[in-house]
Amino acid sequence: MKIEAYFLKYAFPCAFITLQRGGIDRKTYDRLEKAAIEGRALPRKLLEKVFAAADRRMDILVREKKYKKWSFELVRDYYWKWHDMFIKDGEGSYAFAPKVLKDLCRVLPGMVVRGGGEAVVVRFKGGRVRPVLTDLTGPLKKGDKVIVHYGYAVEKII
Repeated sequence: MKIEAYFLKYAFPCAFITLQRGGIDRKTYDRLEKAAIEGRALPRKLLEKVFAAADRRMDILVREKKYKKWSFELVRDYYWKWHDMFIKDGEGSYAFAPKVLKDLCRVLPGMVVRGGGEAVVVRFKGGRVRPVLTDLTGPLKKGDKVIVHYGYAVEKII
């Protein structure tokens, strides 16, 4: 998988908010969705423009933590380790986001407790459960461990 496709899997769930705020049009949203579901890379310039906040935050990590720009390590660590910190700190648009939106934006590991179809039920640390879409991962079954971002399972983990 190309790094742009990997980034898009994690970033795509934010595209709906961008669409609702008028930051992208429906045609761009549909293009992003199709590419994310297919695991297909899109041009970096487009991804940097649409997901400017994530790009800006990853640039901070490149400068301060010495990650290589557009590396798998950067994308994974940004979403798995640093993304929630930016949310908690109220960085950028998170400063004005309601708590319910901040909770959805978090990137969390969980376990599928009920599988099947286009959605599964995932249990998170602390026992909270919620339905999660499988568009970006394909079919999941009970016991699968996943990373969830904004109601999407974005990656199955081992």
